[in-house]
Amino acid sequence: MVIQTSAGRSLKPSQFSKAFDGALKLAKDCECELEDFRKDIVKVACLLIEEGLDLTTFLHKSILNYHAAAFIKELPDERATSFYAAATNEFRKWQSTLSFLRLIDEARYANHYYLNIVAEPHSKLRDALDAPGDISFYNYFMSLSPGISAGLQGSVLVAWGPTPQNRNEIEEEIDSVIIRLIVNLFTRLSPQDLNELKSKSHTKILEGTDTVRIPLKAIIEFFGLDKFRDALRTYENTTYNTIEKYKVIVHNESIQKSIFDDILGSASAGNSPAKKRIPSRKR
Repeated sequence: MVIQTSAGRSLKPSQFSKAFDGALKLAKDCECELEDFRKDIVKVACLLIEEGLDLTTFLHKSILNYHAAAFIKELPDERATSFYAAATNEFRKWQSTLSFLRLIDEARYANHYYLNIVAEPHSKLRDALDAPGDISFYNYFMSLSPGISAGLQGSVLVAWGPTPQNRNEIEEEIDSVIIRLIVNLFTRLSPQDLNELKSKSHTKILEGTDTVRIPLKAIIEFFGLDKFRDALRTYENTTYNTIEKYKVIVHNESIQKSIFDDILGSASAGNSPAKKRIPSRKR
């Protein structure tokens, strides 16, 4: 409930109360008072600590995300599937929780989350990389984040954007690949080359700062498209291997379920009482 309400690691009394009330609705058999729960989780379980006069803070953010993942793991399939569908376009909110679910709820994570979100964007990326010439890949690349630019202080990347808020995991990962590449490229850039890049691009100095904005298009033209193609080719190969791994996991889970269903079916048939034969009435 804390993550769902975007309350963060530290909770004000109203946020704590809201999360508590929401949790009670999900755990209808639980009878607990707010202050008793707060005392137990702070003084006994020691999962949260009191800070100042009105803040209750998770000892570490991983505690929050792990327990959220553990709760989702115990959900029945229908409700877990609903969560994974909702998390698809809210990756930033659920990123840390999903990283735990990848480990503790692997089969459902693979089937209802990862394989669902990855198919279409991976196919588009692969097609763009495999297309002859540069036009298709360039158009694909620029469509990922139209109007994006890098904010530089000297040769250090300090800003990147704007980027859409509701993106799926694949889109976020592609963005991370691009950022890491650009950081590496600028780190190796000499002052003379940096000045040349600025002079060739439509740079914009942010008001009140010494941050210079350079459009992504200008960065591509300066360093060449092949560097970006190579970086995304490496990512595409890694993603393909992950897809194949999760397909095997889902397939094996399906086989195990089928075997288990057969066992239950056989046991049920063996334990069912035999039908009594009703003798025919003699005339």
